[in-house]
Amino acid sequence: MNSARRLAWEILCRVETQGAFADLLIRQTLDRSPLSAEDRALLNELVRGVMRWKLRLYWIIDQLRQTNAKKLETPLRMVLALGLYQIIYLDRIPEFAAVDESVTLARLVGNAKWASLTNGLLRGYLRQSDKISFPDPLAEPERYISVVYSHPLWLVKIWVRQFGFDQTELLCQADNQPAPLSLRVNILLISSQQFAQELTQRGIAFQQSIVPDFFTFHDLPHSLQIDFLNKGWVTVQDESAGLPNLLFRGQAGQILLDLCAAPGGKSGHMAERSGDRCRVIAMDLQAGRTRLIRSLVSRLGLRSVQVVQADALRPPLRSADVVLLDAPCSGLGVLRRKPDLRWRRRPADIAELVVLQKKLLHQAAELVAKNGVLVYSTCTIHPPENQEMIAWFLHSHPGWALLRAEKTEAPRACVSADGFVETWPHRHGMDGSFAAKLQKL
Repeated sequence: MNSARRLAWEILCRVETQGAFADLLIRQTLDRSPLSAEDRALLNELVRGVMRWKLRLYWIIDQLRQTNAKKLETPLRMVLALGLYQIIYLDRIPEFAAVDESVTLARLVGNAKWASLTNGLLRGYLRQSDKISFPDPLAEPERYISVVYSHPLWLVKIWVRQFGFDQTELLCQADNQPAPLSLRVNILLISSQQFAQELTQRGIAFQQSIVPDFFTFHDLPHSLQIDFLNKGWVTVQDESAGLPNLLFRGQAGQILLDLCAAPGGKSGHMAERSGDRCRVIAMDLQAGRTRLIRSLVSRLGLRSVQVVQADALRPPLRSADVVLLDAPCSGLGVLRRKPDLRWRRRPADIAELVVLQKKLLHQAAELVAKNGVLVYSTCTIHPPENQEMIAWFLHSHPGWALLRAEKTEAPRACVSADGFVETWPHRHGMDGSFAAKLQKL
């Protein structure tokens, strides 16, 4: 059988039973498995797709078996979810092939009974898919969005309360669309115009972002991406992650501090935008994470970046002209890139993160030089971590002021009426994010 399916099943079982991270397991599996390019793509598609649509797939299994899918043994449940995902969402795989491959997988990882159940359930779906019912959007609007768009009910309830039904539905729809590849050009080595010409000469389709020096792709050959990376021309980074650095531009001789820097994308962006003439301090707590920053800095050929392993709550630094706090957050803006994250998060997690963010923001403010700038950013769309966090900071820290983002280089389309940077997957086609520029008076 196609080994990509077996490997995808193994990853999904580990994510479900051990709490493993899907992204990490995919990378590790692809590094050690001699799969063809087509099978590599299939494995990635299957893992991410099943995690993305898990709740909806379980709902269908419940109806076909008239029992709770969660009561099934996890290995069998994942065989069934993989089969349904291929039938429902992968047009290029014939339905009979999806059923046959799933039956073979069930027999290989289970037994004849599993194979028989898999065969019966999948063929039953093909016969009566039109009889599958979902919650009524009028009677149970929140449950309807939760099941149909496969998001946790607790999160949907929060979003409906904050954003309304229509916006929540659009947001969940966008979360289920695979994100394009986004690359930031290293303008110290190649200009955006030169990079665009290089792509055009090679016949590569691309789109230039509204965020300067960012390009997005839906089909960039992996070998070409590796070539660009090895030359130091690009960094893989979502467009939204480039916005906080557009709120300022470092001047020669200034000290710029990236307080929670790993994996280093924003630190590299700082150095590139300042012409590699500032002193950029990239700080993170763990040795493994600082190694990632050093690797990126070396690949990009940057000389101005100093990597420091330290606790952001106890930084070995007196002051900096600009402090960027890209705070640890719930990540609710990046669910399209990390589909398993929606199942990991709990309301208690977010409450703990808000406490940590306040501590970090207070410490970051202590490090800003007189008349210096503090930029606070997240990759979430959760108001308590964003707008409410800035309101708390300004109320509890006299002598600080919000500098409105429309007076910076940030694209106007990404600036809210309150003067913050805000992006949304369903409005901007990029990850959800937030950034605010604060000045010490």
